Amino acid sequence: MYTNRFDGMASWRRSLADYLYPLVSEYYQTCLALTKRLQPDLIVTTAQGFWGSLAAVELGIPWVSLHLYPQLYEIHQRSAGRKRSSMFGGPLANWLIDQEHRLKLPASAVPALRWGISSTRTVGPHDPSVMNLGAGMKMLGFPYWDSVFPVRAELDDAISFLQAAPNFKVVVSLGSFIGLIDSDFWESIASCASHVDGRFLLVGLPDEERRTLSSSNVRCLGHVPLSSVLSDVDLFIHHGGIGSTYAGLLMGVPSLVAPHAFDQTYNARVVAKLGVGRTLPKGSAEIGEAVGSIMSDARWRDAARGLAAKLIRPEIASISIAAELLGGVEAPS
Repeated sequence: MYTNRFDGMASWRRSLADYLYPLVSEYYQTCLALTKRLQPDLIVTTAQGFWGSLAAVELGIPWVSLHLYPQLYEIHQRSAGRKRSSMFGGPLANWLIDQEHRLKLPASAVPALRWGISSTRTVGPHDPSVMNLGAGMKMLGFPYWDSVFPVRAELDDAISFLQAAPNFKVVVSLGSFIGLIDSDFWESIASCASHVDGRFLLVGLPDEERRTLSSSNVRCLGHVPLSSVLSDVDLFIHHGGIGSTYAGLLMGVPSLVAPHAFDQTYNARVVAKLGVGRTLPKGSAEIGEAVGSIMSDARWRDAARGLAAKLIRPEIASISIAAELLGGVEAPS
């Protein structure tokens, strides 16, 4: 699934067909029975929360969606006028079309996208200063992103390592992305660090890479809260996952984005368009040049700090998103 083919959509298709479809098709009736027993007032889905949205429609329960992926939302909007169903998602699309027929519902243009987007209320946990997807999705800011339980000694080590840097400070993370096992990525970063006058904190590495890649100016740790280590660094290198992207934006740090799959190419373009970072092809030999160009030009940091000052704070965003979603509790039409 680690591919940027078709702007990352090839990785979406593979995950939908190979991993989500077997689960949703096998366990939908279980989900439906559980929903009947619980009798919820509202169902909140996500971009691929098809169990919830289908059960809501079948049982006449209001449903709304919390949609993390503007890339998928935009494709859905562009395809809304189509009359012929798209088979994006392969067997999953077929299964969803069968459910639409069974429930006597109009056919969706792209069923593998439509059932994660509510026509009643769809909330995007994105900031209006970063993107605007039109009236169909409300942007209320990005909520708290790094609710992680760190090993205290590792967090203290990370902070002291960065504070002692004589020059540039760089944090590198692949967030919670399943591709964080990509050893080539970590090795290319460590190789770059050996030629750059600065300190590199590599966060969330697998154990093997942690043991082999550490050096005098490279510290390799497990997961630590990004909000604790990004407050005073010069550059954030990441994959373009939505949580990592907003972590950098909220902390006012320029980004170097190396997309691997899914929505990451989209997020990399957003960062570049905002003028707060650059895109780097995965495994590029030009990483050293890219790092140097950002760290040597204060305009990147000024732009990142300027944008951060405009963003809705995470705690305010969390409250606003919850209030907006709960506003979807209403009698089904």
